[in-house]
Amino acid sequence: MCTVVLFDVAQTLLGGMFSRTQHNSSARHSKGGRGLGPAQEWNHASLAPRSWAFRLLELYGTRIRHRGQWWTHLQLRKLLRADVDADFEVVRNGLKWVLNPSDFTQAEFFWTGSWEGWDTYHLRNMLTPGCTFFDVGANFGYYSITVAAALARRCRVHAFEPFPSTYRRLCRNIELNSLGSVVKAHDVALLDVKGKSYMTMRPGNSGAAWLDGDPGGETVATTTLATFCETRAISRIDLIKLDVEGSEERVLRGGADVISALKPLLMVELNPGVLAKAGSSANALINRLQGFGYGLFVAARDALVPLGALPAGPTDYVNLFCIPTGLSGPPKTQR
Repeated sequence: MCTVVLFDVAQTLLGGMFSRTQHNSSARHSKGGRGLGPAQEWNHASLAPRSWAFRLLELYGTRIRHRGQWWTHLQLRKLLRADVDADFEVVRNGLKWVLNPSDFTQAEFFWTGSWEGWDTYHLRNMLTPGCTFFDVGANFGYYSITVAAALARRCRVHAFEPFPSTYRRLCRNIELNSLGSVVKAHDVALLDVKGKSYMTMRPGNSGAAWLDGDPGGETVATTTLATFCETRAISRIDLIKLDVEGSEERVLRGGADVISALKPLLMVELNPGVLAKAGSSANALINRLQGFGYGLFVAARDALVPLGALPAGPTDYVNLFCIPTGLSGPPKTQR
């Protein structure tokens, strides 16, 4: 019934709630086939920011829960052309954020207040007050800020985000939540070498920013996990979240001594398609993790189960929870 009413409202509002809005002319792409599809062309009609239709869509996504809601909400976003290319200051999960709903990485969190829900659940429950958390590939700060808030600021978070515009958004979100004393943002890329590199971002997807040799990209500083920890006298890391668009193996190689010595828990994105484009592979990443002595698990709702088949689709990915083999199975997480 709720779905039918929402579609009726959407169709009623279609005639008067659109505005002529300027967008980037390049297409928006999705990772995992879950985006909104190509962006509307320059000056194509799109949903007016903060119109009644926009507000209804936001309310439905963040306040109402029912079976099949994600799919229904996505269809409404397509119907209403909701890819508004603008920044909004919003509250999600009791925290403040500046988000752009036209960006794929930010869109689901903006519209529904959810992002990688079961992965978030397990990661949060693996961390305890007093921990040190490294968020490598922090983007707009979802994991960094969520962890800091969940632990009532009783932790240390290092958030790494080298791409300039994304780094500025990360810093803004940290500032909005007054977490500057807990979450330290670093505009440097962790790799296997110290120096500089070039970074390219796919239009419309701040999460699809990768390091390459193209001097036409953004110049970013690079360092290694080992160097970073040595220069700051960091001797404790409880968990590292690693999502760096195919460079995961290089980060692990540059931090081999630290990882071998400290044996932190790891949450590592495994995306075979992206790894291949970066000159690596899923098997190479798995072999390196197992070489450090980790068992590999994935979230199956509120349980962690051993890694089975690899993601099959060209853009499919999974987050690996990497647990030192000395532990008796995956950590138990509580509701």
